[in-house]
Amino acid sequence: MRNVHVVDAAQAQAQVQQRVSPPPATSPPRRVQAVNRQADPDDPTAVGTSPPDDGISLALSPEAREAARRAALEQLRNSQRQPQAEGGQQEAAADPADEAQKAREREAVRQLEQQDREVREAQSAHAAAAGLLGGAPTFTYRVGPDGRLYAISGEVRLDTTAVPGDPEATLRKARQIEEAAFTPGDSSPEDRRAAAIASALASRARQELARQQEEEGERTERATTAHVDQRG
Repeated sequence: MRNVHVVDAAQAQAQVQQRVSPPPATSPPRRVQAVNRQADPDDPTAVGTSPPDDGISLALSPEAREAARRAALEQLRNSQRQPQAEGGQQEAAADPADEAQKAREREAVRQLEQQDREVREAQSAHAAAAGLLGGAPTFTYRVGPDGRLYAISGEVRLDTTAVPGDPEATLRKARQIEEAAFTPGDSSPEDRRAAAIASALASRARQELARQQEEEGERTERATTAHVDQRG
């Protein structure tokens, strides 16, 4: 006949701790086993009883079973909490590098925003000064770290052709092109090339105008000479 012993909560918790932690090396292994944690397959923290090898059974009171269950659950939680704490320390160690990268990206976005604003203002000024001689501004874009498009350069196409048969109109057109090229004042290499084209256009217009004036003078002179001859 087997003897059944009833233990209180403190004794059950001590016995659970004894099962989790091995006894000191100086103590011989004990053969009495009171806790079987596989009593309920659906509950990893469930506590039951199992007979030891020497045939002695140990029955737990309801309070003892609850205390043992809570002790096992707390131990399980502690074992899960330690890896999370180590992972948090690793993330904290990586934060300075992440912050440095984010700071560089914010600075890059700030510079792109400033460049975008300056490019758009300059091309709008060119288009306004060119009037009907220029088209709408077009831009070249770059994708920023935030995924947005920023204008990094632009242009306004200008009509630099001469006005056929009217050097005076061509000269006025060249002056307007040159004014548009040097607006708003901080000229780029492309602006200076447009101004050079306008200067060459104006030079040809002046030559054509001088030639026309010379021909007009010769015609006037011939007409005057013919009129004098007729009177004589």
